[in-house]
Amino acid sequence: MRKPYYLVPVDKPSTDPFALVREAMRKTKKAALATVVLWQRERHVLIEPLDNGMLMTLMHSAKEIVPAKRAFDEMGTPKIDPEMTEIASMIIDK
Repeated sequence: MRKPYYLVPVDKPSTDPFALVREAMRKTKKAALATVVLWQRERHVLIEPLDNGMLMTLMHSAKEIVPAKRAFDEMGTPKIDPEMTEIASMIIDK
């Protein structure tokens, strides 16, 4: 499970630079990947603009994730009708 944290400026002088970075990220539709230290451990995070602040989400490390092959092997590969895919795509786009 990913853990989200709200990020806000630490004090009044940092409010303007914080807002500048947040708005630039929002305008360019970019997020930041970073490494932070929390609880004496390095963690990978995703930082993205959210309302008047930012959202920092802790990401899983590779060793915490079940390999896709193991997760999907039993599923098999069903045949999908291209027409049904087109209809589903139109519904998703609406």
